[in-house]
Amino acid sequence: MSKRGLGLVLVLTFAVAVAAAALYQDFRLDQLASRQQQSTDTVTRSLQTAQVALADLRAAHTAYVVDGQNQMFWFKRAGDLAAQIETALSNLQTASASQEARPHYDAALSALGVLNGLDQKARDSIENDNLAVARDAIFTDASKETERINTELTAALWAETGAREI
Repeated sequence: MSKRGLGLVLVLTFAVAVAAAALYQDFRLDQLASRQQQSTDTVTRSLQTAQVALADLRAAHTAYVVDGQNQMFWFKRAGDLAAQIETALSNLQTASASQEARPHYDAALSALGVLNGLDQKARDSIENDNLAVARDAIFTDASKETERINTELTAALWAETGAREI
């Protein structure tokens, strides 16, 4: 083989190697982007699931003070939902990739603690046949805490998705 032919083979080999390296890098970047998107999707679904559970909790609280409802059923349902929400928020906080999201999880957990206290107040009032106090706890005070939790979850979602897009 002549020097010219050998040079051409070396140039072509180098070009193929550069192209392969570029394709490999592109493949790795696509994989990274895919993993980041999956992570964002998982966090988004978890936060949305917590918000749905919070809406269900709100409905259970409302059922406490409606005539004809089985209050023991709703007391248990509310307790189960509150525990589910607390677990979800704790897991999200632990797994969070965003320093900006963590204070929102703290605030949501704090508001959930207040909401649980209001829940107990409403239950105690119902058991003492003081439906007016129970309704006030559910429809006024608990509404504020539920809205506060929703606000914090929305802020956490924004912080989480912003952190993963960078």
